[in-house]
Amino acid sequence: MKSDKQYQKIEGELDRIVQAELHDRIGSRLHPKNPSDIGEIFEHRNRQIVTAHQQGTISDILYPIFISYLQSRDGGRLHLSPESVKPEAFSAYTPKKERFETLFSAAIMALQDRDLADIVTRMRAIFDEHHRILKEINRLAETVRHIRKKAANTAEAASGRENHAVGLLTAQAPLKADLRAIESHCVAFRENIYLKAAAQHLETELQAADRVIAETGREASKCLFDNAGAVFHAYRSTPVSLSNTEQFMAQKEELARYAKIFESIGLGDRKEQIDRYIATIDGALEKLRQEIERQKENEARLAEKHQQEIGEAYARFLEIKDQFAGGLLAAESQRKNAAEKLKQCRDTLIANGQRVMARDIDRFLNATGIGKPPGTAAPPRPAGAGEDTFDYKKGFLILLPVSVTLLFLLLLLLIL
Repeated sequence: MKSDKQYQKIEGELDRIVQAELHDRIGSRLHPKNPSDIGEIFEHRNRQIVTAHQQGTISDILYPIFISYLQSRDGGRLHLSPESVKPEAFSAYTPKKERFETLFSAAIMALQDRDLADIVTRMRAIFDEHHRILKEINRLAETVRHIRKKAANTAEAASGRENHAVGLLTAQAPLKADLRAIESHCVAFRENIYLKAAAQHLETELQAADRVIAETGREASKCLFDNAGAVFHAYRSTPVSLSNTEQFMAQKEELARYAKIFESIGLGDRKEQIDRYIATIDGALEKLRQEIERQKENEARLAEKHQQEIGEAYARFLEIKDQFAGGLLAAESQRKNAAEKLKQCRDTLIANGQRVMARDIDRFLNATGIGKPPGTAAPPRPAGAGEDTFDYKKGFLILLPVSVTLLFLLLLLLIL
C-alpha cells in the first residue's frame, strides 16, 4: 500500500493531465493527424498494457496510458471521426482504438491497489464531466464568432440617415442580447480550475464581438444622438413663454421617440442623456403650467370682481328707481344727485360689457327726465300713474297754423 502522500502525488499528476487535455481542446483546435501514426501509438500502448499486466507493473505505465486514453476521446490528438479520414483508414483505426480502450479499462479494473484504481476512475469521471461542459463552451464561442461576423456585415447599412441608422442599431440589438446571454454562462466557470481557461477564451471572443458591434454602431448611434441634440438645442434657443408651449410639447415627444429607440437597442447611456433633456423641458413645461394656473386664478378673481361691480351697479339703479317711484326724489338736488349716480352705474355696466342693463338706465333717464335742465324735464309722475296726459296747449299751437292754411285754401277755391 502506498502512503497518503504518494496517493496525493499520483492524484495531483493525473489531475494535471486532465487539465492539460481539457485545455488542449479549447476552441476546438485542429491537430494534424496521421491515421497510420495513431494506429501505431495504439498498438504500442496495447503491447505495453499486456506486458505490464503480465508483470504486475501497470502502475509504472499509468501516466502514459492515461494520457493516451484521454487523447482517444472526442477532440483529442488520437481521436478520429469517420468524416475526417478515408473509410479504409478509419476501418483500420477503429479496431486498434477499441482494443486499447478494452485493455485500458481491464488494466484499471485488475489493479490490486483499489485506492489507486479509485483515483483513476474518479479522474476519468472528472474529465468526462468537464469535457462535456467544454464542448458546450466551445459551441458558445463558435456562436460568438458567428455573431461577430454578422455584426461586421451590417456595417454597410450605416449611411448617416436616420432610417438607416435605426435599421442598423435595430439589427444589432438582438446580437448584443445574445452576447449578454452567452456572457452569463461564463460566470459559473471563472472559478472552475478545469474550465477557467475555456471561460477566458469565451470572454475574449465576447470582447472581440463587442468591439465589432461598438465600432459598426458608433456612427449610427452618433447620427441619432446628434439629431436628438439638435432638437434639444432648438428648445434651448426658444424663449420660455406660453405661446411656445405646443412647440415644447412637440420637442419633448420627439426626444421621447429617440429615448425609446436607444432603450430598445440597449444603449442605456444614450437614453439616460436624452432623459435629462426631457427632464429639462418638463421643468419648463411645469413652470408654464403654473403660469397658466396663476392666470386662470387672476382671471377668476377679476371676473368675480367685475360680476360684483355689475351687481352693485344694477342694484343701485333699482334702488334709485324705487326711490323715484316712491316720490322720494322730489327735490331738484335729489334728482340731480340721482342722475349722476345713475350715469356712473351705466358707465360701470358698459365697461363690464353689460350694454343691455345700461340701456335700462338710459330708458329710465329719458322717461323720467332726471338730470335734464329745469323746464325741459318731464314732470314726475306720481306712483302708480298710467300714460302721460295730453298737453292741449302744445297741441293748439301746433294745429293753429295748419287750420289757417286750410281756411285760406278754401276761400281761394270759392272765389275761383
